[in-house]
Amino acid sequence: MKKVFITTILMFMMFMILLLVGCQQKEQSVEQMVTVSSKTMEINEQQKSDSGYQIINLKTEDNINIVANYYPNDHADTAVILLHMLNRNRNDWDDFAKRLDNAYAVVAIDLRGHGDSDLDWHNFNSVDFQAMTKDIKAARNFLREVGFDRFFIIGASIGANLAIVHAAEDNTMKAVVALSPSNNYHGIKTPNAARGLGVRPLMLVYAKNDHQSARDAESLFKLAPAPGGKLISLEGSAHGTNMLDRDLQDEILVWLSTLES
Repeated sequence: MKKVFITTILMFMMFMILLLVGCQQKEQSVEQMVTVSSKTMEINEQQKSDSGYQIINLKTEDNINIVANYYPNDHADTAVILLHMLNRNRNDWDDFAKRLDNAYAVVAIDLRGHGDSDLDWHNFNSVDFQAMTKDIKAARNFLREVGFDRFFIIGASIGANLAIVHAAEDNTMKAVVALSPSNNYHGIKTPNAARGLGVRPLMLVYAKNDHQSARDAESLFKLAPAPGGKLISLEGSAHGTNMLDRDLQDEILVWLSTLES
């Protein structure tokens, strides 16, 4: 009986020792997890800070999720919306967006069917492409919510057409820059929209050997009535944001600055 009692006590002591060892290991594991989590958080915050922009999600009126890079500027009076080319994404504008951010708040969006936004443009018909104007409205509405009511809009290729078409219907768009526009791109038609800009100036940029854009840009420029508009013809055959070297960036920045005075 005594032997059984001693054995029971020994087994109980062994169980308690194992339990204490397990708790210590668990505490160490939790502490390691917290440390790793904190380091990860620090890295993420650093990356966000270094990038110069915030990644935001916008919801359109037809319930499409649009992902965008937002470059805030608390001292700016004007915000700029950037629209990329077909089969490209918002990051095409990174270098130029950072330069624009010195004077303006900036939003570069992934149009629906592109980048991280909803849908796949390969499945689109002309109605789907025309619905991309709703993506621009979502960006404008976001900028309104953070305090802006005056905008410039810059687009490339299909983004150029969308910029002209949207601006014709939205008087808060005070100027348009269109890189390699066309008269009709997947049903997004620009001639009547160019006429509809009224007193708001339009800058059109094309490369001489990009023949379709060259012809259409010149015809659109004749339709745009506002003084202060500008038509820029570049050498070569580059298209859209592929033309956007440092010199063209400078020219756009100077032109926009004249509209602020």
